[in-house]
Amino acid sequence: MRSGWTKWAPRVCLWVRLGCWTLDSLHFAPDERTARHLENGKVEVEVKAVGINFKDVMMAMGQIQVDDLGCECSGIVSAVAGDVVTDPHGLRVGDRVMCLSSGSFCTRLRLDARLTGRIPDVMSFETAAALPITHVTAYHSLHNITRLRRGETILIHAATGGLGQAFVK
Repeated sequence: MRSGWTKWAPRVCLWVRLGCWTLDSLHFAPDERTARHLENGKVEVEVKAVGINFKDVMMAMGQIQVDDLGCECSGIVSAVAGDVVTDPHGLRVGDRVMCLSSGSFCTRLRLDARLTGRIPDVMSFETAAALPITHVTAYHSLHNITRLRRGETILIHAATGGLGQAFVK
């Protein structure tokens, strides 16, 4: 083990932090956010994969001054609040999910259960972690901004990237 590195216990939660707003200042730090009681409507997810977006790179380079890196991830539900369990469509411990939440560069994430979606067993965590932002952006653009209706036609330029593919689907 390298000098200055700390070996962490398996249950210690970690969070990726920025030191001085440069890429080489990224480091893991203890995450105390999960030490508190799980609030109503929330779930805790053991993060398996995190989507990296241009915004994350801009944050890591100091172009955007925000503390919480990451806005999408995937993982396994490790805890649920009591009111989530009683919801007939609620999540259960062990469910595989994708999540849409700031601060997702961590080992365990707590978020509103409504910001998660189950993923099929055949989908990798890496694929699922790359879906939330692009698909929510596409949905919002087509349904809420343009109010696209059945039978209408639109042109999508550069449909080869993640967002373009989400628009096509």
